Amino acid sequence: MKSHANSAVFIGIDRGGTWVRFCGLDARLRRVFSERHPSPLIEDFPALIRKVLDEKNVPRSARCLAATKGAWTEPRHKDFIRKALKNRLAHVGVISDMEASLKAALAGKPGIAVLAGTGAVVFGMNAKGETLKSGGLGPQHGDEGSAYNVASVHNIILTGKTAPFDRAKVSKTASGARNVLSLAKFGDTMALSAVTLGRIKLAGEAARAVRGLGLKSPLRAAYDGSMMKDDFYRAEVFALLKIYTGIRKILPVAAPDSAPWCAHAAAGTKGLQLWKKNFQH
Repeated sequence: MKSHANSAVFIGIDRGGTWVRFCGLDARLRRVFSERHPSPLIEDFPALIRKVLDEKNVPRSARCLAATKGAWTEPRHKDFIRKALKNRLAHVGVISDMEASLKAALAGKPGIAVLAGTGAVVFGMNAKGETLKSGGLGPQHGDEGSAYNVASVHNIILTGKTAPFDRAKVSKTASGARNVLSLAKFGDTMALSAVTLGRIKLAGEAARAVRGLGLKSPLRAAYDGSMMKDDFYRAEVFALLKIYTGIRKILPVAAPDSAPWCAHAAAGTKGLQLWKKNFQH
């Protein structure tokens, strides 16, 4: 029989469009393991979780909080994951990945999270605890400002044709945004047009969240994802956001990995207090 003496008892999981990240903490909130795997379809997500938990010898008594894309627009995903894992873990919580990013970066303070990687979405919260999601409609409907969107628009500009949507090619298409950004930085007009349109659309979604929540200056703005981590792209998104909203000061906060925050949140009040102490905003 395997011993659970040094096992993780608080598990944090963050499923994004490209990767699933795991973090395990022991009873003293020390990190036991951290790893990532390619992001599977939602139907295969519980099987991946089980595989990692078994490999890490995580006991059934462990508490887990999983953040996943799609949980906000498809609440049934939460029930699906909880039911699929009920015989493996005593407690499983499920929230949206954008909610996890906002709370990990701002520790409960009002502000927005602008997330633009493979997909794109803006999520905000005001001082009353009211939340608002803007964008994030999925690649089939544009996901404007995302890597997939920018790369797709660039292809349309180059070829004059719109390729039929193929979900299996979303990640591959999105990976082309890195090259589009590089070309734009060197002044390539077609690449710059695609990048500019993406920044305009993303800033517009952010402005909708800011106005809808009544957020004021100074605005805390967490950011994450391959597009928003790019200085060239992010600077103009926030500059446009100031113009659209009249916000004079934006306080950018690079969002930390959400998986460790989820693990601390799984530990309850003590875990969140430790997170807030160690991650200053």
